[in-house]
Amino acid sequence: MSKLYGVPQNHRVILEELGEIEDQLEAETSQQLTGSNYFFYYGTVVFNGAGIKNTYTQMILGVVNFGTTFGLYVTEHFGRRKSLITWGIWIFVCFMVFASVGHFSLNVHDFPQKPGAGKAMVVFACLLIT
Repeated sequence: MSKLYGVPQNHRVILEELGEIEDQLEAETSQQLTGSNYFFYYGTVVFNGAGIKNTYTQMILGVVNFGTTFGLYVTEHFGRRKSLITWGIWIFVCFMVFASVGHFSLNVHDFPQKPGAGKAMVVFACLLIT
């Protein structure tokens, strides 16, 4: 960062930014498990960008997230290794479909032209969180 800003390593700007990074890292370390926090932080922006002007998407994601906390039972029943491998593959597939629909099918210049793409993105965001 000191090279980027062109200041010494102990400069006030560098120390402040390092402090912010450490605070953010500490806050996220206790929450982030699967990458689904992205949807909780930026879900409204993402879904607005997908042409869905519905404020209930965050509530839907919250309900889905709450409902899937019972997945801890599945982990205890089938074991951690099998569960982690299965959920890792599931998350990968959901992210790839979400990204592919957003990149190839969504018309960012005229959302109403393809409303199904935005709805598919919401569905796969919910499936990702499961």
